[in-house]
Amino acid sequence: MLTINPASAVRLPKQKQKEVRYLGSEEVKQFLEVSQDSKHFAAFFLALNTGMRRGELLDLRWQDVDFKACQLTINQGLVRVTGKGLVFQEPKTKLSNRVINLAPVVVHVLKEHKKEQAEYRLMAGGAYDEKGLDLVFANELGEPICPRAFTRVFERLVKKAGLDVTFHGLRHTFATLALEQGVDIKTIQETLGHHSAAFTMDVFTAVLPLR
Repeated sequence: MLTINPASAVRLPKQKQKEVRYLGSEEVKQFLEVSQDSKHFAAFFLALNTGMRRGELLDLRWQDVDFKACQLTINQGLVRVTGKGLVFQEPKTKLSNRVINLAPVVVHVLKEHKKEQAEYRLMAGGAYDEKGLDLVFANELGEPICPRAFTRVFERLVKKAGLDVTFHGLRHTFATLALEQGVDIKTIQETLGHHSAAFTMDVFTAVLPLR
């Protein structure tokens, strides 16, 4: 019955680009210095050098780490599900299943972490990893680490370092510093598990001018 569309006079508000906080190279050094004695240091170091998500880190198995090839494979993640607790599940998209190349320094840190983990195995005896999960990052008994508890440790260290960044911000830190160092966008896209290089550029070229 209407002769005109009232909605045609409506002006939609402009969508504001949400500012993403991330760490610069000097801030990364500052954070690593503060966190070097943390039991989660290797996980933080890996996140900064690969952009891996929290759930991907906490689900990583040693069988998925190839020291000779300097690579690791991501094929699932650890999440908390209401009523079920901690659950290992496959990624939502196929692109999240991916192989990530590791720099020699990252391989070194992981090898040192594995040595420390071996000491926990000896101290715990048969009680360690009874379920055979073979997790890279686990508690003193080889069990999954609660994501929330993991994040709380990270937040305390960030505060101690006088920085302002979320754990997800480490993903942006990796991508941004990689761009600044001249890594091609396709490589960054595949490392992060994004669906396209265009999406990666949309997210991170907007971040670069903020600093």
